[in-house]
Amino acid sequence: MYDYIKIPEITDSFKFENLALDLYKRYLKRIQKVGRPGLFQDGVDIYGYDENNHLIGIQCKVKSKAEIGDKKFRTSFLKEIKEEVNKAKNFSQELKEYIIMTTAPRDTFIQKEVIALDCENFHKSGFHIEIKFWDDISDMLTEEMHKNTFIKYYNNLIIREETIDSINFKILSLVVGVESRDDSLYQLILGYIPKLIHYPNGIEYYSNSYFLGCFQTRGMDTFPIRCFPSDIEAVIDCIRDRYTITDWLNSIDIDKEIQNDKREYHFYWTRDQYEEYLERFCDN
Repeated sequence: MYDYIKIPEITDSFKFENLALDLYKRYLKRIQKVGRPGLFQDGVDIYGYDENNHLIGIQCKVKSKAEIGDKKFRTSFLKEIKEEVNKAKNFSQELKEYIIMTTAPRDTFIQKEVIALDCENFHKSGFHIEIKFWDDISDMLTEEMHKNTFIKYYNNLIIREETIDSINFKILSLVVGVESRDDSLYQLILGYIPKLIHYPNGIEYYSNSYFLGCFQTRGMDTFPIRCFPSDIEAVIDCIRDRYTITDWLNSIDIDKEIQNDKREYHFYWTRDQYEEYLERFCDN
């Protein structure tokens, strides 16, 4: 029903707690926030009960880009996590699981430290510790069961069907190489997003532009006419093929190609063009 772009992190602590509450309403019963902002909460912002009637506590941590970018972020965040876990020990003896939800990106080092902390804490205090990074929360938001929650917080990111219907595109195969040698095969989607008035907020930025997507790399980006290799860096990983495909895009009438039934394309550099590319690339 929907197509999604990268879901931006929530920067407001109150709104983030509300998001956590709405997400976990699908998993927990009798769920509610603890106290009010400014009151002592024993390390728990939200609590509820799972299907086995076990008490689950949730702590929400909004982290700014400045905090995350600090070289001491891992150390300071782990210290903060341990402090919150110690507070949670006073919340209730019935606590069985403690979930830390954060807007910070997934981090292997922090994950390993939390696993070790979970093992130690479970033996001492009887409850498990789990951390959910923004990557995990984004995955939850794109699940069908959380569709209404996604709409509630990110309605402006939804590309609706009436917008998709207006986009002109075709799926094609493109072989690129040097002097008729088939070096690389790409499965691509090539299209044009027309200039429309009624786009969701933020999406209008991409209107009136061409786009290229690659099924192998799962990359997609918009590009202007004339196209440059830097415009499709997110789409084509191989540098030589990126230059070759750029030349192909600039050699065709994209609007006409989108409309016709042709699905298989071949485009080859001459040896001189390839040598010119090598000189240009080496100069860079």
